[in-house]
Amino acid sequence: MSEPPAIRLEPFKPDDIDRLIAWIDTPEALLQWGGPDLVFPLTRRQILDLLALATGPEPSRIMYRIAAPATAEVIGHIELGAIDQRHRSARIARVLVAEARWRGRGVAGAAITELIELAFGRLGLNRLELAVFDFNLAAIRCYERLGFQREGLRREAERVGDAYWNCCVMGLLAREWAAKSRVPR
Repeated sequence: MSEPPAIRLEPFKPDDIDRLIAWIDTPEALLQWGGPDLVFPLTRRQILDLLALATGPEPSRIMYRIAAPATAEVIGHIELGAIDQRHRSARIARVLVAEARWRGRGVAGAAITELIELAFGRLGLNRLELAVFDFNLAAIRCYERLGFQREGLRREAERVGDAYWNCCVMGLLAREWAAKSRVPR
């Protein structure tokens, strides 16, 4: 496998809101990206409410934009949410590589790797989890390559029109990441 592209995680700021809203253009896209807590159409108020959780001495959420360092182009978004210092856990959420020409090139994996390093390194967490719809096979393969394990399936967890989507819960522990990081590639 080739080297993942160089990316940079930069703090998400209010100036990024309109770009993010433009990327989420259908109710299905919003549910897949943002989960059931957000309502279509995505609004500035909803994002500002999330951003408020990313402030203070112990924020419960950290929001990043994904940038291509060579061009400084913003190509995606990623978050670390539900940060729980007491239980030393958090949830990787709202992963989006928005620019089509960057998809399938390892951008999501590179961004998630940086977020994992932040969570287990700087934040000293023990557990990360995420939720992904079971039809998103490319994302599931990416998470599994990074060491996430399937922990369960929430059957028919979200209603979309007349259909229901299943949600796969995946987890990664700090010791698993440390062992995987020591394995020669």
